[in-house]
Amino acid sequence: MNKNRINLFLDIALAFVFVLVLEEKFTGQRLHELIGVGLAVGLVLHLILHLRWFITITLTFFRKVFHESRLSYILNLFLFADLLVIMVTGIGISRTLGLNLGLERDLMQDFERLHIQASNFSLLLVGLHVALHWKWIANHARRYIFRLPFRRSKPSLAAEGVVQS
Repeated sequence: MNKNRINLFLDIALAFVFVLVLEEKFTGQRLHELIGVGLAVGLVLHLILHLRWFITITLTFFRKVFHESRLSYILNLFLFADLLVIMVTGIGISRTLGLNLGLERDLMQDFERLHIQASNFSLLLVGLHVALHWKWIANHARRYIFRLPFRRSKPSLAAEGVVQS
């Protein structure tokens, strides 16, 4: 399986899980926390698959780099920081995963407010992330999801016996 196909299906799964985990009232507390852990694992895999891009842009950020790559890089840094805040505060306020960290009540409330604010902000950041990569998503979705199974490629002129002069 090629890397673009893996990235596409992982990204679709992450988008679906991201939307699902955003509404705790829909899933319930326990499932919200379990899905959040799964999302964190998926995000780590996403980062690993894009590590080469990150390193390349980091090393060449102030050199001649396409403006879109710089914008994407900065957006990704903000998104990473925001998701890290969501994960850390989520672990801190977890009520069903057996992770009683013994935090004081005031700190728990601060973590919960920060968790909610960072989650709301992540919706904007993820939307921008998807928008910046929309052309890639559409092209690869067309290639790997929406292609017709029995579509024939156009025959070459040579195969039809047409001679070019």
